Amino acid sequence: MANKFSKVMCIVLAVCLMMALIPMTVFAAGEGEYYGKTVVLYTGNIRGNVDILPLVASARADFEARGAEVILVDTGNFLQGTRYSTFNSGSTMITLMIAAGYDVVALGTYDFAFGTGTMGTAFHGDAIDFGPLGDLLEANPSLNAVAANISGANDFFHSFTANATAGSGISVGFFGLTNTATAGRVLESNIDGLRFTSPADAATAQVTALANADVIIGLSNASTGDVPGAVMINNAPVAVPGAVTVGAVVIDNATLEYTVQSVNLEDFTPDAEVAAAVNEFKAVVDAAFTHVGTSVVTLEGSFVANRSGETNLGNFWADALRWFAVSGEINAFFDEDDVASGNDGIHVPHENIVALWNGGNLRDFLYPGDVTLQDLRRVLPFPNTVAVIYITGAELLEQLEAAAQGLPFSNETYALAASFMHTSGIEYTIDTSRAFNPGESFRDRIWYTAASVERVSITSINGAPFDPAATYAVITSNANFNGMDISYILAERASDTENLSTITTARVTDDAVMGFIASLPNATIGTEHATLQGRVTVTGAGQQPPPPQQTPAVRMTVGEYDVVGETSFTFNAAPVNVGGVVLVPIRAVAMALDADVDWVRETNTAVITTREGQTIYVSIDEHRIINSRTFVTTEFIAETFGVTVQISGGVIHIYRP
Repeated sequence: MANKFSKVMCIVLAVCLMMALIPMTVFAAGEGEYYGKTVVLYTGNIRGNVDILPLVASARADFEARGAEVILVDTGNFLQGTRYSTFNSGSTMITLMIAAGYDVVALGTYDFAFGTGTMGTAFHGDAIDFGPLGDLLEANPSLNAVAANISGANDFFHSFTANATAGSGISVGFFGLTNTATAGRVLESNIDGLRFTSPADAATAQVTALANADVIIGLSNASTGDVPGAVMINNAPVAVPGAVTVGAVVIDNATLEYTVQSVNLEDFTPDAEVAAAVNEFKAVVDAAFTHVGTSVVTLEGSFVANRSGETNLGNFWADALRWFAVSGEINAFFDEDDVASGNDGIHVPHENIVALWNGGNLRDFLYPGDVTLQDLRRVLPFPNTVAVIYITGAELLEQLEAAAQGLPFSNETYALAASFMHTSGIEYTIDTSRAFNPGESFRDRIWYTAASVERVSITSINGAPFDPAATYAVITSNANFNGMDISYILAERASDTENLSTITTARVTDDAVMGFIASLPNATIGTEHATLQGRVTVTGAGQQPPPPQQTPAVRMTVGEYDVVGETSFTFNAAPVNVGGVVLVPIRAVAMALDADVDWVRETNTAVITTREGQTIYVSIDEHRIINSRTFVTTEFIAETFGVTVQISGGVIHIYRP
């Protein structure tokens, strides 16, 4: 489907709100206890909770009735979290917030969850386009979006500015700060081209830019501390559904002094008009979707992560397929001809049932909060059905070998790595220091068959020793059944007319996953699904795993400024992910490893002296400069310092030898 949103956009992102453009209630002198005061009523971490909007509208009206001029703001994370905000990519959520009287919103991590506004695929005829977030906000100019530490351009986010003035004559300037970890917590395509910069630097710049305002207020979900010259309203950086922040900053228009007051929404009666709009919308959603379940964890949806190695989302999806078979739920979805030929169940014992799911077929995150069928279809926007394929252990090993030919992941192997297999019931290792031995080109694609098994070894099958001669039932998608990517072993067995037990079912994969969630305690994806299980170990240059009990010397996270380890500190540049390649500021790594860094301006060279006395020369011309800082690849760090580097879900661990 052609993208009709082809404009080049940039988030600006400091707003000086001069209240003349915002409707105000005018009171006679002395009327109401808040007369002569401007109240900035704020919320944060709404996370799609439409039920609080009538209460927020009522709180605003109450302050106005008592003489205040009210500006209603949100510190971010207002989208995603319930089936109601998920339903149409946040479109109606924004409309309801405007109805409740919101004037300004900062952008938080979860507000980028539906950035493109598109679900499904044009190829399969099921694409739905709700419009990107930028268009939703631009279509409603009364709601001003602020995010001072985001810059760049893409097709999904716009530039917003606004000017208004209070009837009392005071002006209030607003700026927003977005959690820099957003870059590692949402789908890459949603924020393609955008940069998340230092909140502290952005805040300082905004205080200068808004110097003519009588009062400057920062709306932050970036764990920002005090900012000289600004009143900061802060949210927790990672919002938990239900943990809504509510309060009020009360400004005396004459003296410009302010106080911060708590606000309890339970003290108010819901606004009737907003409540009616909310209930009407909820009825539409409830009729359209059955609530699948709830999640208390984030399941990793990054394209890069799911093509690079084990992720919790890959584990969860594969577990759902294996559960579908082991539980017997699959038996109801064999067609009549299959049942007549004896295919009325799985024909191997449970301990020989495994599941495979390729990383290229995982397309989005699953976030904490309500989980709907629409959420599952964002993860898998293709109408794949579940298939059963019987292969030997030797064939399984060869299939995993071929599927791993794109590892280690890089910009050059992005497409090849789509075939990487996530598993349930299988533990295996990929040694990327060994070369893949290509056989024939498969169907004139970019992949090759495996001429021999060189890099992959299977450790165990459902906890038991791997048996090359045993027969295993592989539960996967009909796409793999038909030879997607490099699934040639699976396709060969599927086309074997004598192998009557290898079949596809009528069950769409989304529905199988939905059944798995329903089988969990309280239909909840719990914390046990958050951690990796050691199912896939990727070794090789710069990727050799540390000893089990070794503590990393350095831990850094893409988009975050904290450096944790033997020496912990906050640096003024954060690791970034550029086109799937993680880059780290070399000075921060050197400092964390207790190395000295000197700069030789004449030769444009950084000279690093390690604590062991080794001298390392880094030519800046050979590396990337971002905001006057030198960034290098993690491979460079591994080779230069003789350390081991592991990356998982945007977290970088550096281990000493």
